[in-house]
Amino acid sequence: MLARRAHLARSGLLPRLVWPPHMHRLVLDLLRARAVDALLRLARLDAAPARGYLRPCASWAQINRDMPHRGCVLWSPGEAASPDTAATPGPWATLDIEGAKYDGKMPVHDLRRLLGDDHLARLRAEPVFADNALLVLGKRRTIPAQLLLWKLQGYLAEYPGRDEAEADGVKPV
Repeated sequence: MLARRAHLARSGLLPRLVWPPHMHRLVLDLLRARAVDALLRLARLDAAPARGYLRPCASWAQINRDMPHRGCVLWSPGEAASPDTAATPGPWATLDIEGAKYDGKMPVHDLRRLLGDDHLARLRAEPVFADNALLVLGKRRTIPAQLLLWKLQGYLAEYPGRDEAEADGVKPV
């Protein structure tokens, strides 16, 4: 492996490599597609009885009750969302849950913001996502999907100082 890197460094290719200007959109689209694929795979696996990977919730308060193996909340309001589920969470929203790991907090992912309208439409073709605005993603098998959602959340992050860093020629990855 080291020999390959050394050869690449001596070849003179590195200074000529170009990162295409549209690459950030390509990476974002790829991350979104992988996240949707993972969620659809879980929805299809969940069709078997008693799996419980995706659990619909009627309200935010229902998430706090008797749900073991909670991982994160997927929020995707439809056109007919109830007022109880219509409150928009922020980009780094968490839900305080008694007994949850990580200081009693559970992440809340806004699927419209993370996936965009095209990928969200693909996700809503599955009945569990079309019929429910709030879902709890849980159990060990969902960990790769949760990691994809976190990666997407970080890729889309807006943070203080980002504009100054880009102006200095340092682009966030």
